[in-house]
Amino acid sequence: MYCHQCGRAFSDDDVFCTGCGTKKRPMDISNLGDSEEEIIEYYFRRGFQYSTILCFLTRKHNINMSLRTLKRRLSALNLKKRDDNINLGQLRQIIRTEIQGPSCQLGYRGMWNKLRTTYNITVPRDTVMEILKEIDPEGTEKRKSRKLQRRVYRSGGPNSAWHMDGYDKLKPYGLPIHGCVDGFSRKILWLEVCKTNNNPIMPAMYFLRTVKQLNVLPMKFRTDCGTENGLVAAIQCAFHDNENAHQYGQSIRNQRIENWWSHQRRGFTNWIITYFKELVDDGYLIPGNENHKACVWFVYSKFLQTELDKVKIEWNNHYIRHSNYCEVSGKPDELYFLPETVDYEECGLQVPHDDIEAIIEHENIFDRASDIENENTDPDLKDFFEYIINESRLEYPPKNWECALFMYKLIIDHLN
Repeated sequence: MYCHQCGRAFSDDDVFCTGCGTKKRPMDISNLGDSEEEIIEYYFRRGFQYSTILCFLTRKHNINMSLRTLKRRLSALNLKKRDDNINLGQLRQIIRTEIQGPSCQLGYRGMWNKLRTTYNITVPRDTVMEILKEIDPEGTEKRKSRKLQRRVYRSGGPNSAWHMDGYDKLKPYGLPIHGCVDGFSRKILWLEVCKTNNNPIMPAMYFLRTVKQLNVLPMKFRTDCGTENGLVAAIQCAFHDNENAHQYGQSIRNQRIENWWSHQRRGFTNWIITYFKELVDDGYLIPGNENHKACVWFVYSKFLQTELDKVKIEWNNHYIRHSNYCEVSGKPDELYFLPETVDYEECGLQVPHDDIEAIIEHENIFDRASDIENENTDPDLKDFFEYIINESRLEYPPKNWECALFMYKLIIDHLN
């Protein structure tokens, strides 16, 4: 597994990169290591069928094995599709802890998927449903809702079109988010908290990093008409030597990413917005106060990125049910990497590695993005924040929302 910032390899025990200090992110298909056991366990933990795991091993990792061999390897790793020995009391406690945060918006399928991807717990979905009904009956009733009628989205296959957009609902608190979705599979390609999503360098950096990581370029790239999208539009068109490879449009036409933001607005981000509104109501956060905004960034940026990484992994490995408004159903990761399983084929353009590096170096993208992340940061104020948490012996970044809240209020009390 490699650092997403500097490319240095992580050892098994590393939590932070020894080169640049970046925290190790959760494992994803794009950053799996070379260990066969690690690869097999990753796909198994994501709930893929045996046939799909074998397909991934062959196509993505050049590992050929029979179904019988795969089952033997799983048995040797003590990996079972259902853990009958799970302690129900422990399971209740995990679910009870999760619903204290944004996961309170998840239904039983989403909670079941979180248990599987985040905690490596495999239990029947009915068990999760019954526990949620037991400990959160009010939330269970609130999640019963109807959906709007939508048009059918048609796509030729993975990388036929990427949809990119910034999310500004957390911007008043200094935590704008930027994201991109593959139109066919609905796979989240990136989901990042950033200092600003209005500077053209940031979308360009996310785009080039993902293209370099996946070694593929979308045939079409859709964004809204914001000025921050000009550089990434130019890069996409330059790669294709075709000015029509990028399409501007109104936000309502950028359906895939807007729909995903809307989905999250009813769950994860809705909880976070309420969380910060309560800080405002309690007088601990004044949106226009630069010191407060700096404190929010210091306490929550790395922690929120960790939470977004979890959301991305959970979404990319959950099953999208058949709908009258989309042509394919399945797990986003499976649909993206194995489109032939649903009779589609790869639509992206392979990009020479040297061409990607040439643009990165010519525009100095990564260094300029790093400068943006560090600009407007008062070093004395940051040193003061670090002094407070070190004196209080607090873990940084905070491990959960409750710890983050305690840390933030402690720093604000000292500021005041």
